Parts: sequence; structure tokens; C-alpha cells
Amino acid sequence: MYSCAGALTPELSIVVPILNECSTLPLLFATLESQQGIKFELILCDGGSGDGSRQVLEELIRSCAFPCKLLASAPGRAKQLNVGAAHSRADIILFLHVDSSFENRRALAMGVASLKSACRQAGHQKIAGHFPLYFMRHSNKRSWVFYHHAWKTYMHRPYCTHGDQGFLLSRELFNLVGPFDESLPFLEDVRLAKRIENCGQWLLLPEVIGTSARRFEYEGFYRRQVLNALVLACEDAGCGAWLGALPGLYRQHSVCNRLILGPFFKEIARKVDLLGWKDKLTVWRKIGIFVCENAWQLALMVDTRRHFRNGIPVGHGNLPCTEWFDRFAAPVLQRSFCIWSAALLTWVWFRWQVFASRWS
Repeated sequence: MYSCAGALTPELSIVVPILNECSTLPLLFATLESQQGIKFELILCDGGSGDGSRQVLEELIRSCAFPCKLLASAPGRAKQLNVGAAHSRADIILFLHVDSSFENRRALAMGVASLKSACRQAGHQKIAGHFPLYFMRHSNKRSWVFYHHAWKTYMHRPYCTHGDQGFLLSRELFNLVGPFDESLPFLEDVRLAKRIENCGQWLLLPEVIGTSARRFEYEGFYRRQVLNALVLACEDAGCGAWLGALPGLYRQHSVCNRLILGPFFKEIARKVDLLGWKDKLTVWRKIGIFVCENAWQLALMVDTRRHFRNGIPVGHGNLPCTEWFDRFAAPVLQRSFCIWSAALLTWVWFRWQVFASRWS
């Protein structure tokens, strides 16, 4: 462990897992160096980088103005986050991605103040905060898909809160809902977010956080979103354990390239085919429920498309189509007929993808 820790207990501990992020680390330190109005420590947990990240970090730590620790861990984001949390000292912890950035110099101070205020008003610590997102892209061209995806980070709906938004919570709450699930090399943020939602509530923090769009740009936005939906459907159907066998499901940014979906569809199809017919029906019914519960996103697309065309900033403006959907369509989609219809349509789409993947 390399440390440049201060003697005083900080107000905030920032925990960041890293793996081969040599080029990204200076940007992280630069955005944190600019933060004002709060005393924090940075805890970096390396999962075995081989690109010189540790050497870069040692130089950055020697010259940084805030306390910093560099820890070693077995690879796996959940393991790294848990190791970092165990070495943190503050009563409030921010779990952050290495490619995150803040435009406002008081973003951290305002976020912590907002969380403390919400907890005082509620009379308990079962509140966790997350920042809304904006995407840092290589292109300056306006993009509705990124606009829409950013809009979802303002909403407290299932699977809309992810680790790239930053998880800000008290140590007391983390001890209650944590640690991060280490059984898979991904989904640790989704599972912790669900546990927080089940026992407490989420708070939208007042400042935005930037995250790199490099994975979407390298792999293809549509392909990555299809794969993410496939992963979340499996997780919701209770088949999350299958995902550990899928090769290259969540690759390092340094080795990202065009995503090929065929192998993922084939492997999941093989897993499903091994089930008995009753288990198959159960899985597809759960997937039908998942599809119906997430159909609100179609209504949101209509709203965000209109806002995008009118130049309305992300997070501003009414969502009439989404509100209409919640009031009238959502109750209908809870009916058994709609669930099985969604399951059938998804099954047809899935089997077509498996069939088409033979030539991909």
C-alpha cells in the first residue's frame, strides 16, 4: 500500500477501482484537485494493472494536495470497491469511476451537503445520492441517443441508477446494504442500487457528473444497449449466474472494439435449452414481466425526442407521454395476458437473433 494520508479524518472518502487506466488517471486527479469547500481522501484500488498505472499513480500521489492511498486487490470491480471501503476513514463514502469528471468546483461539497440535509430531514441514514450524467464524447455533434440516455439518470426508476453516476452514502448505510456482490465481475452496482432502493431511497444530487462515452463509441451504442438489456433481463429473471460464463461481456476500456452480439445470444440460448419446460416457462414469464415494467422507456423516448428537437436541456421540461403511460398503460401491462404476450414477442425476437447470429 502506497499512502499519502493526512492525520485529520476527512469529511468524504472517495473510492475508485482501477485497472489499466494509465491515460485516464491524470484527468481524475485534475478534476479532484479543482474541488473546493470539502476535505476528502482518495482511495484507489488497483486490480493488477500492467500498463504502468501504478507508476503514474505514485507520481501523481506525491504531488497531489489531498490525502491519497493506493491499494492492491484481486481483479474485479466489486472486490476492489470493498477493499477500498474497508480502508476508508470518513463517515460518508463516494464510490466513483475513474473516468468521472465534475465541471462545478463545488460539486462534491454540494453533494455531501445535500445528502446530509436529506438525512436530517428524514431522521435516518437510509438515503443514498447519485449524480445525473452527461457524456464526454469525442464528437461535438448533437446526439439524441446520448441525450436520452442522460435523461434516464435523472429518474429514480429500476435500472436507471448505475455506478458511473457515483454512489454517495453514509458508512452506516453501506454497512447495512453492502458489501458489493463479488460473485460476478459486473452488476455489482445494479445489485447494490436495488438493495438501497429496497431498504431506503435514492436522492438526485444537485450537480452533474461527466463520464466517458468511450465504451459506447468503441463498441457501438445500439449493440451495447442491447447487450445491457439482455444482461438485466437475465438478472431480473433470476439467471444472473449464467452471465459469468459469457466471454467478454464487460471488457476493459483499453481493449474495447466493435461489439459482436452473436456469441452472447448463442450462449444464453444454450443455457435456456438445458432447462426443463416448466423452468423455461418461468424464465420467459419473468422476462415478460421485465419487458412490461420497462415499457415506459418507449414513452420517454417520445418525450426526449421532442425536447431534443426543441433544444431543452437534459433534465428540464415535462414528460407528458411518460406520465400518460404511468397512469393508463402501466396498469394494463400488469395483466397476465400482456405479460405472456411480451414474453412471446421477446422469445420470437431472441430466437431470430440466435438464428441470424449464424451468419454474423
